[in-house]
Amino acid sequence: RVVHGAGSELFAALATVSGTVTLTSPFITFPIAQRLAELAAESDDDWYLLTQLEPSSVANKVLTVPGLRELLRAGVYIRHCASLHAKAYVVGTSFAIIGSANLTGAGLGSAQASNLELSVTVPRPDVPRVQSILDQWWDEGFEVGQDDIDRLERQAAALPPDPRPGPPAPRPANDLDAVVDQLLNEARQDNV
Repeated sequence: RVVHGAGSELFAALATVSGTVTLTSPFITFPIAQRLAELAAESDDDWYLLTQLEPSSVANKVLTVPGLRELLRAGVYIRHCASLHAKAYVVGTSFAIIGSANLTGAGLGSAQASNLELSVTVPRPDVPRVQSILDQWWDEGFEVGQDDIDRLERQAAALPPDPRPGPPAPRPANDLDAVVDQLLNEARQDNV
């Protein structure tokens, strides 16, 4: 089943499905990390996070050091997985969702300015196969502890500022209307 807005599916599963939780995402922002940490702390099940400890992701605010610390404090096991790009979330043996949505408000559809994301819920018989792949990646990664997060924070702080400008601010519709009107008027004056 194709899903637009993976966050509602993921958090519904976290609230209703029991069993081990495996979250796989290179990006995770603080509000999502905090919410997940609260759920993990209340859970009797083991929680795992596969992510990529990339200093530039921290510097660009798409990977949160405080959020990683919250997850560790909540008992979530974290592994660094080099070259991780996948976004896959498994809850128990009956729910998995795979797609483009990172563990960010924009990715999961909870931010005011959300990304355009698509995900697919995995048919129940295929959930163990997804978990098996994530387990393999887990075995290939390295365990993340407080020292690793501290080092990541120092590495990110040492990076030079990103020289690229951020995305342009969206213009209100009336500005766009004014630009279109101006272009049409100029075209009429030039007999285009």
